[in-house]
Amino acid sequence: MTQEITRRLALAGGAALLAAPSMAQAESDRALARRLRAHCEAMARAGDLSGAVLLAKEGRPLYRAAFGQRNRGDALPNRPDTKFNIASIGKMFTSLAIARFVQHGQLRFEDSLLAVWPDYANRAIAERVTIAQLLTHTAGLGNHAQALPLTEANARRTQTETLAEFVNQPAAAPPGSFSYSNDGYFVLGALIEKLSGESYFEHCHRTIFAPLGMTTTGAIAPSDIVGNVARAYVRDLERPGAWQDATIAHGLAGSAAGGAYSTVDDLLIFANALSANHLLNAELTAAWTQGRFDYPRGRYGYGTSEEIINGHCIIGHSGGHYGVAGELMLFDSGYTFIVLMNGEVDPFWDINNWIKRELVGENDTVRNYNFTRALIDELARDPAAGRAFYAARDPALRARQSVIDVYGFKLIHQGRTDAGFALLRFNVETFGDSSALWSMAEALFFANRRSEAMDAYRAYLAAEPGDADAQRRLAQLAR
Repeated sequence: MTQEITRRLALAGGAALLAAPSMAQAESDRALARRLRAHCEAMARAGDLSGAVLLAKEGRPLYRAAFGQRNRGDALPNRPDTKFNIASIGKMFTSLAIARFVQHGQLRFEDSLLAVWPDYANRAIAERVTIAQLLTHTAGLGNHAQALPLTEANARRTQTETLAEFVNQPAAAPPGSFSYSNDGYFVLGALIEKLSGESYFEHCHRTIFAPLGMTTTGAIAPSDIVGNVARAYVRDLERPGAWQDATIAHGLAGSAAGGAYSTVDDLLIFANALSANHLLNAELTAAWTQGRFDYPRGRYGYGTSEEIINGHCIIGHSGGHYGVAGELMLFDSGYTFIVLMNGEVDPFWDINNWIKRELVGENDTVRNYNFTRALIDELARDPAAGRAFYAARDPALRARQSVIDVYGFKLIHQGRTDAGFALLRFNVETFGDSSALWSMAEALFFANRRSEAMDAYRAYLAAEPGDADAQRRLAQLAR
């Protein structure tokens, strides 16, 4: 009897030892979810966070929540199943569709555009540009499509119809160097339509969304942005404390370049299928997600981004536009993180850096971001102390000009005008580029500081001669 009990206890103990790592990992994951929840709730209390987040491990959600409002006018809250504009995250759908044509033998990445589209309207471009270059933003095309306004007609156009608006424009640069180009993805979208005989979104629905059960993903026309769909909001520069609905005024129609709507749940389905090689075979999945060209967020591949931090690999894609920010990240440790927001970009930066520090550890990007946030606090409190703080920094640290810029306007929006201008002035004095000069001019314009604004626009024009927007502002101020 004693021997039997001992044997059972030994077996139980052995099982416990085998299960211990799993149990420890489960508790670690729960602790991570609690920290994420606390961080998100703190941001929401500060009024910054508006959107939805989802953290999963091995495909299973650990934390899923929503904050803020999908419709500020009607005070309707965001929900975890709210549809958000995903901006350029949608480039993953376009590049996947192209990769599937490769898998089916209908084209090769190295093919010229002319080889797969012999009657392409702009032969000069078709002869020298490859499919791979279109996917990797190295084709030398520009961003003419961004000038097209969001209207019912434009939102319902095919990619082929939209491409016709600018197909005969010359290349912006020779092919070979990375330069982010939405036009290149319109070309790919039109190619998908040519090869499939379907509209771009019909093809994506039939071959990607429907088979995977992504029931809440697709294009939404302006008149259909109702119900459980998040509208996009930006800070109103003319009315401190108010928010401007940017959904239509600054919106873009859903396209092969981005702008579709989806949910964190649908994007998790997509991520799980990617991880399991259910979208493409294993060899092509590896080729699709491999980083190939350096760009500010790591290395860009065939419509996906790859970032290596402390030996860890993160693949996915981010997206942003006026009042829209989001990212899908798949970590090689088995975690997936999805964030979709319908407000300004600063809370996106915050949560993006927070999750990376948690999952892959300290790194230069996170250190520079945290240093920049500390610098902002010092400059807002006392500009002289802030400059001293910056001068005494570790030489390895870099202040992020764009973060300082956004926080400058944020402080002005909060009614902390002097602090906001202190940040913008720091950028002008420290970086002195045309971007810093433009931000200062715009802030002075909206603050109705007419004489100072005119001087600032003239300083900007000295750096960017002939800029039509600055000339238009000066004409307004001169009346």
